Amino acid sequence: MKKLLLLASLAVSLFSSEILNYNIYNRTDRVDIMFTFDTPYIDKIKEQQTSKNIVITLEGALMQTPKFQTISSNIIKAIKIIPLEDATQIIVKKSTSDVKMIAAKTKDSYGLRLRFKTRVASAQMQTNRQNPFDALPTKKDTPISTSYIIVVTLLFIGVIVLFFINKKVRTKSAAPQKDSWLFKAASSLEPQQQATTKKQPSTMQEPTITFQKKIDEHNSIVLIEYGSRSYLALSGNSNALLDKFEDNKPTTQEEFEHILQQRDQELDDFLRVANKTHPQTQDDILQAYKTKAATLSYEENL
Repeated sequence: MKKLLLLASLAVSLFSSEILNYNIYNRTDRVDIMFTFDTPYIDKIKEQQTSKNIVITLEGALMQTPKFQTISSNIIKAIKIIPLEDATQIIVKKSTSDVKMIAAKTKDSYGLRLRFKTRVASAQMQTNRQNPFDALPTKKDTPISTSYIIVVTLLFIGVIVLFFINKKVRTKSAAPQKDSWLFKAASSLEPQQQATTKKQPSTMQEPTITFQKKIDEHNSIVLIEYGSRSYLALSGNSNALLDKFEDNKPTTQEEFEHILQQRDQELDDFLRVANKTHPQTQDDILQAYKTKAATLSYEENL
């Protein structure tokens, strides 16, 4: 039998809400008693009034120990909370017979407010009274984390910086090209050369020396590559453009040596008439053939 009673009490406690704490708020025109539960309170609230007391029964609400507290108010004098078997009884001692009780739950039902007012004050505020559930405090929403705000701000600043960098790069790419090292830009050419350049546009690149062989103390044979063409030139005491290649230009040192062997006699003739001056630097070599290479290119386009 005892086991059955124990099981019954356990079953009741499973479906009941326990009162965790309560707070009393004493105001000039009202007295509020706020209860907090461990689970949402969904049971009934019963009220009985006598000339001196208001007896309120919270069905399905449990409390461990009884409580008693006096209140200095012109509405109620004291409050006594008595735990029952499956309910909690609240006895409120009135200061005046004209007291009205208003019960209201929070939106999440974790809180219950019992408000005590005189009937005169209650009637005056009846027209302006809103839904009691809207005015009750509920659990606070979790605020936005400060770190989240910082991350979003940094991302926004990064997008702005990338936008300005992209805009600056586009402005530079759209700027007019300067004169090439070997060939002049279209704006600095003669009118006839500009027309030819428009018909057959070429990419502006820097010429480079791909192969070089020293013949004697003052002369060398160099292969200058510019775009899709290569130019064979004699550099040193006498500068001369020997030949140009496009489809059959040499790509290895062996091919370059083979071309030199074929032009052995021609090289001897150039070296025989060369005057004995100091050899030029690599930059002087490229500058010397700048005009000759450009002239050959424009003459072919005419």
